[in-house]
Amino acid sequence: MGTLRIGIVGSRFAAHLHLLAYRRAYGVDVRLAGVTSPTEERRKAFASETGAEAYPHLAAMLPHVDVVDVCSPPATHEPVALEAIAAGKHVFIEKPFTGAFGTPRDASALLRDALASADRMVEAARGKGVVVCDTADEAADAIRAIEGDLVVEERLDGREASVIALCDGREALALPISRDYKRLGDGDTGPNTGGMGAYSPLPDLPDEAADEKGERCAEDAAHHRIRAAQEPTPNHAGSEDEEAGRDGEDAGDGIGDDEDQRRV
Repeated sequence: MGTLRIGIVGSRFAAHLHLLAYRRAYGVDVRLAGVTSPTEERRKAFASETGAEAYPHLAAMLPHVDVVDVCSPPATHEPVALEAIAAGKHVFIEKPFTGAFGTPRDASALLRDALASADRMVEAARGKGVVVCDTADEAADAIRAIEGDLVVEERLDGREASVIALCDGREALALPISRDYKRLGDGDTGPNTGGMGAYSPLPDLPDEAADEKGERCAEDAAHHRIRAAQEPTPNHAGSEDEEAGRDGEDAGDGIGDDEDQRRV
């Protein structure tokens, strides 16, 4: 496989955090090839710092990248994803995967809108040859059905936990662990609602476990704050602990998630 060209939509804190992850990638040659955001000054500054090319809009960047990493506000996730998918690009979207935006209504209507938005993105991706497999047999069938080049990504299943740390640009203090992956129905059934139904503390993961995971993730976030801005900020570190003992992590920057609301 040749160089994997990444194009980032957005040029603020999330874009910088994702850039740190790309710089740590191994086993494949990853290069940040482009960035686009509505603010010309910000996208040019990000491009100058990273060596990427600044583009005035997504359509201009798409011919020059293989993957579109969406680091823009949630209200833009669906239109950006659909445009990138239609162009045959892979798409990375960090949670919150989607949301409901517009006139406030009752909670059930907002949830229906959010799930419908997610469904539209997933269906668009499936139409471009993306298959989400639940079993090894499904994966084998999908591989046999695909002609030409194939990209396989690991699917993480298991218990999710979120560690939020308060960072001042020098030090990081991990707060109690929370969880927000609960599904729509009782008994952990139905569609995954993502950022709804968060709770803390967790019955299966003591807060002491936040120390090891929180320190590792929050150090990266604190380092980012030193480079990006000198102001206090909350940082989010998510972890997916699998039955096989493996784990994956993601990091975010900001406050307002359901996990933070549980603590407040």
